[in-house]
Amino acid sequence: DAFGTEMVPHNRADLLENGDAIFDSIVSAFREARLSINVEVYIFDHGTIATSLARALEERARAGVEVRLLVDGFGSSLGELQDEMAAAGVKVEVYKPLRIYSLYRVGNRTHRRIFTVDGRIGFCGGVGIDDRWKGDARDPSEWRETMVRVEGPVVAELQHVFFEDWLHTTGEVLHGSAQF
Repeated sequence: DAFGTEMVPHNRADLLENGDAIFDSIVSAFREARLSINVEVYIFDHGTIATSLARALEERARAGVEVRLLVDGFGSSLGELQDEMAAAGVKVEVYKPLRIYSLYRVGNRTHRRIFTVDGRIGFCGGVGIDDRWKGDARDPSEWRETMVRVEGPVVAELQHVFFEDWLHTTGEVLHGSAQF
């Protein structure tokens, strides 16, 4: 309780190392989504990895799943993926978009990496959606990273953090059985 939160039982955590394991696990979870997918990420840059994740999000949105993507206005560059995902029904929003009149306030970004599926599977860690994290860290062009795949009550905690930033960005209050 030293951090102001209680430890709760009945969670499961699996350590995922490097892009091959991380992205395969995330895309697999996306494909199983039946109700909702929420993603908040600092870096989502167009490329092979971004396109793969975007296509999985688009497919689920077309299937009727509520899909929300919150990207940082400084760290992300979706390019044409933004319009393609939006056309498929993905709700794409930019956290604190950069504006000429607010360049002096470029700080206070969302450096979070939160992925939740149906309120029951979550991912958190340090990966960015970018080809630099592709592979298995075999050489300097493949960055090393770790993510954690979680199930259990901890997923609701990840959802709450996402909900706060989504509310701040859009004014939309998220709730209901599709989220939890």
